[in-house]
Amino acid sequence: MRVDVRPHWSPLMVTAITLLAALPSAWAGLSVVDSPHNLSVTGPGPIHAISEDRICIFCHTPHGSRTSAPLWNRNDSTASYQPYESSSLDAAPGQPTGTSKLCLSCHDGTIALGQLVSTFQVIPMTGGVTTLPPGHGLIGTDLRDDHPISFVPVLGNPELAPPSAWGEALRLDALGEFQCTTCHDPHDNVYGDFLTMDNTDGAMCLVCHTLTGWPSASHADARLSAVVLPQHIGPIPGGCAVCHVPHGAGFPPLLRGASADEAVCLACHSGNDPSAPNIAAALRLPSGHFVDRHRGEHRADESPSEAATHATCVDCHNPHRSMNRPSRDALVISGALEGVRGVTLSGIEVDEVQFEYELCLRCHSGRQAEPWGFPVRRQLEQFDLAREIDPGNPSFHPIAAPGQNPDVPSLLPPLTEGSQIQCTDCHSGGQSGVAGPHGSMHDGLLAGENQTGTGVSESPRAYELCYQCHSRSSILADQSFPEHRLHIVEAQATCSACHDPHGVSLTQGDPMNHTHLINFDISVVDPDPTSGRREFVDMGTQAGTCYLTCHGRVHGPEGY
Repeated sequence: MRVDVRPHWSPLMVTAITLLAALPSAWAGLSVVDSPHNLSVTGPGPIHAISEDRICIFCHTPHGSRTSAPLWNRNDSTASYQPYESSSLDAAPGQPTGTSKLCLSCHDGTIALGQLVSTFQVIPMTGGVTTLPPGHGLIGTDLRDDHPISFVPVLGNPELAPPSAWGEALRLDALGEFQCTTCHDPHDNVYGDFLTMDNTDGAMCLVCHTLTGWPSASHADARLSAVVLPQHIGPIPGGCAVCHVPHGAGFPPLLRGASADEAVCLACHSGNDPSAPNIAAALRLPSGHFVDRHRGEHRADESPSEAATHATCVDCHNPHRSMNRPSRDALVISGALEGVRGVTLSGIEVDEVQFEYELCLRCHSGRQAEPWGFPVRRQLEQFDLAREIDPGNPSFHPIAAPGQNPDVPSLLPPLTEGSQIQCTDCHSGGQSGVAGPHGSMHDGLLAGENQTGTGVSESPRAYELCYQCHSRSSILADQSFPEHRLHIVEAQATCSACHDPHGVSLTQGDPMNHTHLINFDISVVDPDPTSGRREFVDMGTQAGTCYLTCHGRVHGPEGY
């Protein structure tokens, strides 16, 4: 690991700085003279001394200095700090050390700016200012909303470059710790904010943070919306600075002025930026993943069971990988889902999903799955989506595998019996104009209307969802089932009265009674009063027998 081996300050160097302060304005960018760190009476900033004309005295003194730093003229703060913490941080920052303590002797706001080791009297400042007032430079003692400092970088994280690869602009201190002075040079303000290099489009951030897929991500070329004010950034507010600020970010850590992580996303995705989908509008629809109303916060290291307790943008999207690439088919995820975590059909956690349904299974499968207001009570109730779509089931919609039923004449082209679909083919914004399951006009986040219960007049709108894939004319012509028209038109029984759209788990159903997605809605279908059976028996291709009572008629048995 490379550390800073530059020589410590000497009296000669301090003299050089003093002389540099007297150079013409053309050299000012290399010194503190024309920067906010000039607290003398000649200082250009709003805070400066009333009469003290010595520039370097506020940090350095040639005589009687402290030994904790070269010719240091200030006392350390005695404050106890709240260090940065994050579930995505491998290192463990503690109380500030090294040069960071020197910086905080002004920037934590606990010591008067004019309180120096070399003088008995506190140097008075303009406007009666004593400590650094609230504003751009005040860090405070709560460091949880500031970039972590005073830690030794942990090697081995593929998303972080080792210090040996940082180049000359960023340096650790003599003990190999990351400090304020890694990014800031207190004597040189040529890049603004005393940065050690130009940070346009997050160039400084990307020296350390080598994010997988970032160069191709949509956010890499993003610019701040006009309604999001620049803060702590250079003249071109792009790249990392669209979402992150290194100081005073609020909570969660380092996110731009956010009380919750979704607030950062919605700052642009609320119709303010014409290039960004208006997700906020979708969240105002009756049904959705309401990220702005959830409880709990996303953590980078959370388990799927913890993820199921909330819905935030970063549960489903990796903002550093997401790109504008539509999904071509069920075997290729959309660019919006690049680099997100999920759960396979067998329950194994993966860092990057390969199929869209693996993302959905992260919350909608396993022990954490719960009946989230399901509108239909099934004969065989199952809330574990992984079990419902398992291709080993007696029947299933082809989400996790291609279809296996060779006889589905109602399918609309280009769908075939061997097609495979995605969750968002049925669960998405529909008419909201926003892709994905953010919000929908229809219950269950459905992409179209799908009436349940009984007493429903058949129409293209009533079963809009089903008719997106299944030909209405074919269904009403009884090409799949000889009594489809009788049931849905004359008896006004809905599709959901007989069919469970996800599938019927092999752990509950069997290949004789639960083919064709048959899993009765028990609020509509009652048992046969004679046998007590509520059952469908598959008798082969387009043939079967029912034992039940439905639409005022006893099927006990009734075959077709």
